[in-house]
Amino acid sequence: MAILYRSYRKALIDELSSVSDLALTADAWSSPCRVHFVFITVHYYDKEFGYISKVISFRRFIGRSFVVRLRQFIRSKLKKLKISN
Repeated sequence: MAILYRSYRKALIDELSSVSDLALTADAWSSPCRVHFVFITVHYYDKEFGYISKVISFRRFIGRSFVVRLRQFIRSKLKKLKISN
């Protein structure tokens, strides 16, 4: 499973490196027990102007300080995928 994940991530990094403009969305929801779930999606158009959306990360957060940890999580994922402004 780890090999498959690394292979997919490398292909995603290669694909995103050729995209000049992209948008990100981060969707979050929580349970009454303070368990938060977040996923990050990247959106862009390919060279033929086809719209593409891909989930680039999903994570569960438990406990407090959700906003601080969410910011760190998003920054970490963007860095790993070599996405910068």
